[in-house]
Amino acid sequence: MVKKHLRVSVYKVMAVSMALVVLIGMLTGCGREVEPVTAADFQSKMEELGYQVEDGTEHYAQFDHVEKCLAFVSELEGGKMNVQFFEINTKENATGMFINNKEETIKKKSGVSSESSSSNNSYSEYKLTTGDTYYIVEQVGTTLIVARCPKAFKEKLDEVITAINY
Repeated sequence: MVKKHLRVSVYKVMAVSMALVVLIGMLTGCGREVEPVTAADFQSKMEELGYQVEDGTEHYAQFDHVEKCLAFVSELEGGKMNVQFFEINTKENATGMFINNKEETIKKKSGVSSESSSSNNSYSEYKLTTGDTYYIVEQVGTTLIVARCPKAFKEKLDEVITAINY
């Protein structure tokens, strides 16, 4: 009788554990599908939020794979929020740029830091908080966002990213 009760308890614990893993995955966005926005959509949404977006494509003229680069810098108390949005010619090139920017961001780690990373078929994301700075590198299809801001304004930068459903 004790063995049967123990076996049932083990199965219940396993079932509850699996349900929790699925629930956590759903709540953290694992498995979510993300659609890329266009440069025009990005610019429109950022201007709705009050940011002045500049075309920075000419700064990347030597890179054939960068089709468009839009950027804005927002002056914040204690620093600047810098956001760059890229349209890349292929998903493979966008993935390469994501990996390069992620590796460069990882090199900035020092002292106490926290990081998170997630990806699926439609997007890849890396976030790092180190020192007084918060970084985001995110690829969705053929688009890439590279952004940073003072740690105190992390929520503000997250709002920018969320505004375009990334």
